[in-house]
Amino acid sequence: MIAGEPPIEILIGQKVQTYVNTKINNTDYDAPLEVRYWRHPAELVTIHEMKNGTLYTTEVYTDGSKIGDKVGAAGIVFENGKMVHQMQF
Repeated sequence: MIAGEPPIEILIGQKVQTYVNTKINNTDYDAPLEVRYWRHPAELVTIHEMKNGTLYTTEVYTDGSKIGDKVGAAGIVFENGKMVHQMQF
């Protein structure tokens, strides 16, 4: 890597793979966003999914912190208002 930029072959390969996934394979694919477009973690994100005529709602809450050289993180997943998964690292 020269000057902090990946080789052009890698960049082109990434673009081709994204195109193949989204246009040819019709895959639901989220391309990476630049950091400036990321949502703030405090903003509520709710995922709505319709399956067999039923609407499912998923909410994910995360938090992380660093003290000295120690890092910790946690997350909770709610489906239809009920906690279904909890994790801590």
